Amino acid sequence: MKKKITIITTFYNQNDFLKKVVLDWISWTDAVRDQFSFCILDDYSETIATEVLKDTDLSNLDLSIYRVTDDIPWNQHGATNLGIQECSTDYVMVIDMDTVVSENLAVELLKLANLNVENVAYRFNRMKKDGSVYKIHPKVCLINKKEFWEVGGYDEDFCGNYGGNDMWFWYRWGAPQQAS
Repeated sequence: MKKKITIITTFYNQNDFLKKVVLDWISWTDAVRDQFSFCILDDYSETIATEVLKDTDLSNLDLSIYRVTDDIPWNQHGATNLGIQECSTDYVMVIDMDTVVSENLAVELLKLANLNVENVAYRFNRMKKDGSVYKIHPKVCLINKKEFWEVGGYDEDFCGNYGGNDMWFWYRWGAPQQAS
């Protein structure tokens, strides 16, 4: 079965989050998990992602782990470009390391990707611990890989500085801007 979506996350010194995110993916049923690829982009962490996960059975995951070997501050967008370049699925779900994709959400993502709507990127709200909805997350999205590159991907000129890249990407995409 061809995978439908690659979930891409960057990792930078968030060992506990990395373990939690991967264990969540592993916990999904085979029927759902088998439609996904997963990609971890280690953005020059002190402890490399493969070391953090060395005691975790990853055999049920279609997982790729890449390590950026240049210490560029705030390089998560450059690392994300790498993951999207290397993935083989038509759709990518870009998340931050502290974003949890439950199995229920994964099923809904598959429904969205199966719609094959052109020129549409799905953006997601953040949720507070109490379950209330917060603002749209500036980075987290489900997007067609080809369309991501048609607007140039993330502008790596912003790497090395905090902020700006997400808003610039969505501006070029043509999305209405919202304060984050």
